[in-house]
Amino acid sequence: MEHSSFILVAKDGTGSNVTKTRPVVGKAVSFGRSPDNELALRWDGAISRHHGTILSDRDSVTIRCNPNARNSIVFQGSVVRELTLSSTDEFEIGATRFSLMRQALHSEMFGGQGENEEEPQLASQITFTARQLRAAAPDAPEKQLTALAKIPALVESAKGGLELAERLAELLLQTQPSADAAAVMEFHKKASDDNEGSPWGDYVPIHFSFDVRATLTSEFRPSKRVTAAALNSGQTTVHSWGMSDQAGLQATITDGLGWAIAVPVQAAEVCWCIYISGPGMIEQQEQLASNCRFIELVGEFLRSITTANAFHERKSALSSFLSPSIAEKVLSTDGVALDPCESLLAVLFCDLRGFSRISEEYQDDLMSLYKRIRDALGVMTRGIIDADGAIADFQGDAALGFWGWPIGDTAPGMSAVVAALSILKDFSNATAASKQQRFAGLSLGIGIATGIGLAGQIGTKHQAKIGVFGPIVNQGARLEGITKLFGCKMCFDKQTAEQLAGAEMFSDKPVRQLATLQPAGMEDVIDVFTLVTPEDESMSAEPEVIEGYQQALGSFKEGAWQEVRQRLQPWVDKDSPSRFLFDHVSQFGSRPPDGWQGAIQLSKK
Repeated sequence: MEHSSFILVAKDGTGSNVTKTRPVVGKAVSFGRSPDNELALRWDGAISRHHGTILSDRDSVTIRCNPNARNSIVFQGSVVRELTLSSTDEFEIGATRFSLMRQALHSEMFGGQGENEEEPQLASQITFTARQLRAAAPDAPEKQLTALAKIPALVESAKGGLELAERLAELLLQTQPSADAAAVMEFHKKASDDNEGSPWGDYVPIHFSFDVRATLTSEFRPSKRVTAAALNSGQTTVHSWGMSDQAGLQATITDGLGWAIAVPVQAAEVCWCIYISGPGMIEQQEQLASNCRFIELVGEFLRSITTANAFHERKSALSSFLSPSIAEKVLSTDGVALDPCESLLAVLFCDLRGFSRISEEYQDDLMSLYKRIRDALGVMTRGIIDADGAIADFQGDAALGFWGWPIGDTAPGMSAVVAALSILKDFSNATAASKQQRFAGLSLGIGIATGIGLAGQIGTKHQAKIGVFGPIVNQGARLEGITKLFGCKMCFDKQTAEQLAGAEMFSDKPVRQLATLQPAGMEDVIDVFTLVTPEDESMSAEPEVIEGYQQALGSFKEGAWQEVRQRLQPWVDKDSPSRFLFDHVSQFGSRPPDGWQGAIQLSKK
């Protein structure tokens, strides 16, 4: 349910009969003389029992007379049966005058905004420090406690911050018998590159929720001057305008109101301002301080609720791409850790293979295809998150994770390899355990690169996401593609391999250097390594094979290719890296190509 941004007040000619309504967007409000109408106007005999309906959308209100209604709408001298208004205005039916007031925050809602319009001369200003308000005695403690006790229920029932602001404005007006208007205004801090002037200094208005008593005879427009003073000073501020024989609080920008209180409430990235205004004078300073103290207590509830909601929203968002422990550390920094920065990072690129093939098989059952891909991406995500990594992106059937940000890590490559091993194991177990063979025809390839990169909240001021940027991202993707050449599940670079050297947790998993490669389109060469895992069915874990391959690789770099073939010949049928290197040497015979420098140049990405 979304309330309209308009309030419609109806009153008779003398002002003794007054009522009002705040429509719900898209829901018709009936009005007429009969008491069963939602807006009952029982005092006016010129209005039919069921006279018509009021329908509101987000930007306008339409008043429509029923076919049998006796009297039409009178608007600016014209007689009509239907009227649509989009701003503050008035019309009449019979002896009843209707005043439409817009609730949304527009500059015309504030006094002193027009070129030729100025606020009345300021007669007095009072500000209260927090210490002064803490010392203020409650004016009606039981009534105030009862009102404060209602706030949790308002919070629970309100659907979002805007509806909560509306409810609080209504509550404030109920608890302030000397006030005729109450408003809760939402402001944001100006961006650092925003040089446009604002009447509110460093603040920009976002939304304006208010409630007025039906007896208020003029349009309610809060003063920007007292609002700006409260926002910029951070203190509760009271303004009065005009001259008086008595020292008191006089008229404000709205006719009929004699004083105004503005209470700033800073909460997370939002600043609220609670505004109360009423007629006449507040005779006693103690009473004024008591009223301000109560309004500040309501503001404290609003601040706490807004801060808590923002915290839980951020925590929920962070939990989608960070592990719970890392998310908690980020939240403890008040968001500073999300700023982009250069760090030592490890990037993991995990690709789902076989997707194109099974896409053709499932072209008539896309939902089943989606569920299989979703489950596979879920295995990748869990592996990255459980190893305290961050999810940077999903690229179709691939996932990109990284380590070293937002919490620094001296060996991020080690964490990335731990995640890779977990992903491969869980994918294999899920494939074996699934009766529906949900991963049949699918396999994984993983590339890991370690180096300096930029990580953080990356994007424009209008749209941003957590991401990683730099050459290591491309290198990680290239290493994933290289796994296909060597028939292994995982490839990583030299810096990652160095972080694994001597680590006890990898003592039972041999690290193998596969080759030195120059990927297509890259000037730099990459020393490519892998870790032998149980999931690598075509790659041997036998110490004799691994040692012999390393010796053959040394000969390969030195250009002794005839020796390479002799060393690898016994293992080509049981070790895929040996098969790749043997076949590559066989293409050229016993001698390397001219200009050989020890690196294989790849022609395809």
